[in-house]
Amino acid sequence: MGDLHHRHHAPRPLRLRSFAEVLRELEHLDAARDAFVTPGWAVPHTLDHCARSITHSLHGFPVLKPAAFRATVGPVIFRVFDAMGRMRHDLLQEIPGDSASPPARTWEEALTLVRERIHAFDRWTGPLQPHFAYGRLSKAQYERAHSMHVANHLAMWHYTV
Repeated sequence: MGDLHHRHHAPRPLRLRSFAEVLRELEHLDAARDAFVTPGWAVPHTLDHCARSITHSLHGFPVLKPAAFRATVGPVIFRVFDAMGRMRHDLLQEIPGDSASPPARTWEEALTLVRERIHAFDRWTGPLQPHFAYGRLSKAQYERAHSMHVANHLAMWHYTV
């Protein structure tokens, strides 16, 4: 599989607004894992990145943008993304303060990790931590933010058949 395929493609029209939709899309991708290419990061790196973002919403992001940003600009950006039902961000930028090199994982390990983090989020009853840019989000808002984040990454993956 060509994980580091560098041809530029327009993103697939992919909108994910819930973890149920994310899990269904991951099942489709897993079933076709040898039939698509991913620009930029390898599949396990991308999935690990998305899983870490979910974990940070429960336990805290390593670095936060300034409080003034999280109280003004950040929430506006989230509301725009939320209204559009999708987000766009630099797909090769790590979460601020996270390691640039996640642990080496296989496809299966990374897929399992994302599923585990989604289920952990669903079961979470404690307070949610502020998003590093958007600030305080409700559980429903965080689910949409994470789902749109995953969709933004997966939309760049293209089937080769």
